[in-house]
Amino acid sequence: MQMTRERWLAVDLNCVVMREHISEVDRDKGKIEFSREAVSIKPGEPPTDLFEVPSSYQERGPADLNKELESKFGQKVFPHEEERDKLQKVYDAEKHK
Repeated sequence: MQMTRERWLAVDLNCVVMREHISEVDRDKGKIEFSREAVSIKPGEPPTDLFEVPSSYQERGPADLNKELESKFGQKVFPHEEERDKLQKVYDAEKHK
C-alpha cells in the first residue's frame, strides 16, 4: 500500500489542519482519496459547552459496539475476533485503573 498525505497548517491560528488531502493506492491498484478543509475559523477560546459530556453518554467497549453494529446492520467494526479481544482487554484494564 502506498499513501500520500498533504497537510496545510495554521499554527498561529491554533488550527491544526487547515486543509488535508490523503491518497492511498492498495495492492490491487485501487485508489482511495480523502480531503477535508476548514471552512470557518473563529480566533479565541471555544465555548465551554463544547466540552461538556452529554447526560445520555454511555461508555461502551469494543465488544459491545461490535455486537450492536452486527445486530443492527449485519456488519462488524472489528471483523477479526483476535483484534476485538485484544482491544477489549486494553479497554477493560484502563477502565479499572
